[in-house]
Amino acid sequence: MGGVAPLAALELVLDAETASHLTRTPGFAAGDFRMGRSRRLAEMWFAGADGAVFIARPGLAADPAWLPPPIGGVIGRQRLFTSRAWPGVALRCAEGLGVAGGVRGRFCRLRFTGPAEAVATAARALAADLPLSRPNPPASRLAAAVATVDFGAHSPLIPAARQILAAHAEAFLAALMTLRTVEPGADPERLHQARVASRRLRAVFAALTPLISAAAVAELRPELRSLARGLGRGRDWDVFLAGSSLILKNNFPDEAELAGLFAAARERRSMAYREIQDWLESARFRALEIALALLPQRLAPLAAGDSGEEFGTFAAALLARRARRVLGTETLAGLAAERLHRLRLDAKRLRYLGEAFARCFPPRRTRRYLRRLADFQEWLGAANDATTAARLIGDLAGAEGAPGFVLARGVVLGFAAAIRPRATAKAERALRRLRAETPFWV
Repeated sequence: MGGVAPLAALELVLDAETASHLTRTPGFAAGDFRMGRSRRLAEMWFAGADGAVFIARPGLAADPAWLPPPIGGVIGRQRLFTSRAWPGVALRCAEGLGVAGGVRGRFCRLRFTGPAEAVATAARALAADLPLSRPNPPASRLAAAVATVDFGAHSPLIPAARQILAAHAEAFLAALMTLRTVEPGADPERLHQARVASRRLRAVFAALTPLISAAAVAELRPELRSLARGLGRGRDWDVFLAGSSLILKNNFPDEAELAGLFAAARERRSMAYREIQDWLESARFRALEIALALLPQRLAPLAAGDSGEEFGTFAAALLARRARRVLGTETLAGLAAERLHRLRLDAKRLRYLGEAFARCFPPRRTRRYLRRLADFQEWLGAANDATTAARLIGDLAGAEGAPGFVLARGVVLGFAAAIRPRATAKAERALRRLRAETPFWV
């Protein structure tokens, strides 16, 4: 693909105590930043009649009587730096004192502008040494991203892809932020939702990879995969403790050694949650947050002949290819657990893409097909949960070696062996109903 490299802008904030270290970090030195002009910063913020916030600077109006009472403002200085290592990148640093809603405090705002790939490199370099974060709560960024999603079958390819990536990236980051303080077992739904958001993002990311710059793909793919594994470990222990442990308690209420097994399982879950929370406080997460914020702006430039494709055409061809992975299996009988697991993931990715692209297709047919697909996926999930429970308790029994653990392993393996065939048979019937349904993208 040829074309002009896209430009990008990225807003980040830095706590005022750390702002003084900005120009002394290795990342700043690597960018070979040179300071240009510096000017006084003074702004007053006002709420307009329509609720929108607008800014007025001193001296713009000779008679400010027409302005409503201010809702906040800032005073300080603004410096402009340009990078010689990353051509085209400019960094605007605003520092000072801000007042809003009766709350006052010092602030530091950074704004990177320039070619998208160079901005990503610059921001990532500074985030390696500084606790940079994006402004505004994740929920408000998610609401803003969702509000901008407005595309259909005849929308141009790149703008539609940009909207889809922005909404899914913000949904994922918002779900992750809820895990920073959650206690293991206190609210397992939070981890479940974060894992679902991760899978939705990875599904659209993989589907739209041909449109994304190679640098962004190489940067994001391993990090998203690594984080998905961490979320999966925590979720597996949540499901085990909510499911298989109840089976053991109900069948062996007086088995004292099982208390040790449950304690070991809870400790494994706590370790998984701690790993996630430590990761969310790390420089790796800051780099991922920056990469996802810039992802919609890092689509590969299209050649002139490719720019006219409609998104609906692209989506239909993609869904047809993904559906062949699911429907190409003649029967589930005799398939190994690993093959069933891969088939479940293929079905899940197809459903997530169908939901992401749904506004391009007839609503009723789309909903019906996705319900059939979800039914098929659910029964494969029941079979997979049984396999996962057997694996987890096998790990515990092997690690601890206590007789009660070995007994529990036998019980769970027995239940898993009984559940898998029934769930697989249900999935087989769901697959037949899915095959009988006319695809909504045809």
